[in-house]
Amino acid sequence: MLKMTGFKLYFALFSLFFALTLAPLTAAAYNLQNDSLISSSSNNDLTDLSGSPNLQRAGSGADNPRIFVHVNGNNRSLHVTSRTQSWHGVDILRNPLQSGNTPQLVVGSTIQVNGWAPSGTVMELGGVNNEASSWPQLTTATANANGQFSLNLTVTQAQISNNPDGFRIRTATNATVAFHIDQIYVRRPEGGTPSPAPTPAPGPTPAPPAGGNAINMIHNWNNVTLQQTGQGTSGRIVNSGGMTDVTFNLATGNINALWTTAQAGNLHNNLHGLGWRQGSPNRSIGYNVGVLEHTSGHQGMTIAAYYGWTRSPLVEWYVIDNWLNHRSTPGNLLGTFTSDGGTYEVWRHDRVGHHINGYGAFTQLKSVRTQVAPLGTNRTITFRNHVDAWAGFGLNLLNADWYYQVFLIEGWESDGRGNATVWAQ
Repeated sequence: MLKMTGFKLYFALFSLFFALTLAPLTAAAYNLQNDSLISSSSNNDLTDLSGSPNLQRAGSGADNPRIFVHVNGNNRSLHVTSRTQSWHGVDILRNPLQSGNTPQLVVGSTIQVNGWAPSGTVMELGGVNNEASSWPQLTTATANANGQFSLNLTVTQAQISNNPDGFRIRTATNATVAFHIDQIYVRRPEGGTPSPAPTPAPGPTPAPPAGGNAINMIHNWNNVTLQQTGQGTSGRIVNSGGMTDVTFNLATGNINALWTTAQAGNLHNNLHGLGWRQGSPNRSIGYNVGVLEHTSGHQGMTIAAYYGWTRSPLVEWYVIDNWLNHRSTPGNLLGTFTSDGGTYEVWRHDRVGHHINGYGAFTQLKSVRTQVAPLGTNRTITFRNHVDAWAGFGLNLLNADWYYQVFLIEGWESDGRGNATVWAQ
């Protein structure tokens, strides 16, 4: 168990860390920092959380974990001690998180838990039914080298149908370590769809690139089907409890996408973008990603990228500027180069799967930015730099038969949301 002096030090460090790195979350049904019923004396007495109707210790009998509650103004931190069984934790109770007859935990609600545990500790978050001891739709996170972890869960129809008593935060297998919870947020969806991405800053009108300047294609790929739909289109796809909700606007170049497929066990690939039916190796783009979130823990991947195909040779290509959970780099690393203020790795993967002509062999080529581009800023992708770099690594597409190219938000076997605005430079 950590000593009190160590706990105070950890609390000070992590209060500073989260104050600097976490933006305020809105529409909260519950927020640990605002739970006025959690209280403690200045010497951090042990508590069973009986003062809060929203939380309880996870476990039964004399081997319950003990919990220190540190209160400093509106800052509240839970220090959860070890127990003798194989795990220990805290439950967020479901029933108190209602507002009269209005349920707060509806499909699309999100639960976020930020805290600290010894490096390498696997933490878990999931709906729990105490009577059946069931764990529907579990998500995990591993504490990094600095001990920080962040658990994120989007409530699905499967979880609501299982009617959990609450949502449990616990260690996965090792109950001999203590951990801290610095923030717990439970939020209702904000209108059910992501908010618009920031509007691009005004500037000089660029010369139209070859092939035309106006965006003229909507790309909506769900698993194996490419849909090219019309102006202002919105689409909602429900598959085995999963959901994809996306809107496009050709006039403004805006994409809004929300999907929940991984938590429902429906591991689909969702690619949603805007761009041009006729690609070009010389078409550079500007873009602004306003929101990009990956809410399925270590399951799947979420990216924002410039994307398209050539017919001959048959190549699926990416320029990936933003990625969450992992970097999507299968195949062989060909080398690196720099463009638009970033360093990119070039990866080639010769594979068999679904492609623009059906199913079979094709080449996948990716430029992956080693450090993600910041959100909420206007960015540029000088595409010819990538085409020239690929040629230098042995795959010359300059005179290829170019098909479409789009800027997209992609969720691969994941839950997440994102929005972006794209325009031609």
